[in-house]
Amino acid sequence: FVVLLPGHYDITSTLTMTKDGVRLVSWDALRGRAAPSVVVDANGTCHCVDVDADEIEIAGIRFANSDNNSYACIRVAVAADTIGVHIHDCLFAVGLHGIYLGVGAEWAQDVLIENCTFMMLDNTAADAGIFMNLTTRCVVRHNFFWSNVANAVYGISVADASQPGTIICDNDFQFQQAGVGIYRAGTSVDVSMHRNLFSGAGTPITVLADGGDHAVENYTADAAGGALVDATT
Repeated sequence: FVVLLPGHYDITSTLTMTKDGVRLVSWDALRGRAAPSVVVDANGTCHCVDVDADEIEIAGIRFANSDNNSYACIRVAVAADTIGVHIHDCLFAVGLHGIYLGVGAEWAQDVLIENCTFMMLDNTAADAGIFMNLTTRCVVRHNFFWSNVANAVYGISVADASQPGTIICDNDFQFQQAGVGIYRAGTSVDVSMHRNLFSGAGTPITVLADGGDHAVENYTADAAGGALVDATT
């Protein structure tokens, strides 16, 4: 159990979690406060955290990476398959990705990401708040994604390698100029996208190939650009 006290922690090398069952939480999270006063900042020099262990919890921390296109804030399953990672109540000032699941040949399984905020999605095309590569049985719910630039960034990008059991529900995407709320890049199987809210000028959902997806009860507001793609029709 690791508790981070309030403060700004500048790091120059990636924190790698390899021991199962570790909880990395802020003092804010322990007290039930929503706004994190704990900042982990890699300043564009490295990834903030790599998770290569099972049953890990990360909560109540603000991650920053100086809008750097080379490094992510959190990567899950980098050098080993992982099961049961829970990331919640965090804020991401995104570099390349806020959270990258399933890096290289490793699998991220049974991941829950909830109550997080992903801001400043403003670098280049293909940047994503959450990038889901080698994943299965993962849930992304109750998160907020925001961007106010003209770049083709993504809130959530689900790669072709992603496997059954992905649920993306009850998230709020506010892309004021451009970008895609949920980007489905290929023939992934059984991605469920339900009850998400899209506002601003960005495109809500882009599905390049339907691999058995389900997208129902999603909503647009404030003249969201493009057509809301329902993969069931």
